[in-house]
Amino acid sequence: MGVKNAYIIFTDLKGFSTLTELETRIFYNKLVKKLSKKIMHLEESSLVWNTWGDALMAIFEDKNKIIELAFEYRDFFRNYNFKENNIKELSPRIACHFGDFYIFKDPLLKGKKNAIGKNINTTARIEPITRPNEIYVTENFKKNIETSDLEKIEVSFDELGQIPLAKNFGSYNLYRLRKSSEKKTIMDRILKQDLSEMLPEVEKITKEQEKNLKYLKESPSIEILNRNLILNNILAQDLNENYLFEIAKIYKAFGLYENSLKVIYKIKNQTQDIDSLKLTLFKYKKDLMKLEANCLTRLGRYEEASNLIYGVWQLGNRDSDTLSMLAAQYKRRALFSDDNILVYKENINTSLLNRALSLYIEAFRLNIEDYYPAINIAYLYKILGSANSGKGHRLAQYIIATWSDKINDWWLASSILECEIIIEDFEDLDNKFHDIILKYNPPVFEKKATLTQIELYKKLVIGDNKTLDKIINLLKG
Repeated sequence: MGVKNAYIIFTDLKGFSTLTELETRIFYNKLVKKLSKKIMHLEESSLVWNTWGDALMAIFEDKNKIIELAFEYRDFFRNYNFKENNIKELSPRIACHFGDFYIFKDPLLKGKKNAIGKNINTTARIEPITRPNEIYVTENFKKNIETSDLEKIEVSFDELGQIPLAKNFGSYNLYRLRKSSEKKTIMDRILKQDLSEMLPEVEKITKEQEKNLKYLKESPSIEILNRNLILNNILAQDLNENYLFEIAKIYKAFGLYENSLKVIYKIKNQTQDIDSLKLTLFKYKKDLMKLEANCLTRLGRYEEASNLIYGVWQLGNRDSDTLSMLAAQYKRRALFSDDNILVYKENINTSLLNRALSLYIEAFRLNIEDYYPAINIAYLYKILGSANSGKGHRLAQYIIATWSDKINDWWLASSILECEIIIEDFEDLDNKFHDIILKYNPPVFEKKATLTQIELYKKLVIGDNKTLDKIINLLKG
């Protein structure tokens, strides 16, 4: 047991998840039995041999064995008569890699050998992007196969270029593995393209710019930030979009929302000439659109912010964060007047507030590990009152129980203390806020966001409360 270098293979079957219950029984009772006769003799040569569902993961030190397994597995499914056996067609996706990993006796597999490590994960991330009925391999695999002769099968490698792996695992230079007797396909030539000139990427931030951004983020006050970061100079210079985006985030963190918007509009209007076409490289970047919506919201421009976030949703960013931001727009419109002044309880637009509540609940359903929509749901239940009030109380208790031992930043620390406000546990609460302000030293935007929530809740639910007055003064300081 310990660290090994060897060949890794992952397989999967496209179409397996669509099989009916009857087809699944046919798969295991007939197809797998025939497959096992083709490949199970290789198990005794493997370091690791694991299966689950339709997947197989195996590791070999012998290059002949892994090549044999890859082609035997592929060809079995290529040649299988699915129609005759009353089962939908299944297409194998096979990924191979070479590298080191840690091998151990897995107690959950009754001491059977298993393996973990980055190279195991890499192979697993190649398999989902492999074309059905093909074998994709890495450059490491190719180089090690080519170092000596294979005993049985002559193989060839067709370069596919840099291909992004599944689950944002980075890009790898991949090859299609085939028998030398098989022809290179037109698909390989078509798909091997370098789009860098046609679809250019935004320049990366330089080390000098990184150093400058760190210096600006640590500015002790708005006055010093403005002294070190002169907006007109920023707007007049030709700077890359990534750097400008970070500048815009710094302005937002210090509560300078108008400045942030000016930099954002510069980013959105900045173009590059590509073959006589003027392309905006950053205009529809999700994070830029969300940053713009945040700034617009803080300035009371709710309709613009709502349309922008809905645009993010329409662009396909249908995640918990986007839903929460859209919910926040409905909440603000329900609770604030056109002049950006918090309304009295009797003037709340309960229809919009219930819509915000539904969106926050859906955001929480999409990502139950995110406390942000949860704390907003608790707040809205309490504001809506009546039967909902008890739900808000219980949800606040759930948040405290679930996340109190995971605090590592201002947002979570302040959210836990806000839950104590919701359950009306005010004991020593002002001192607790004092402590987390000292510990995390949150920027203006973060403190202001917490302040707004507490002021809103005090006015609409709690009323006069000396402890909350002290907390509000601390957050304003």
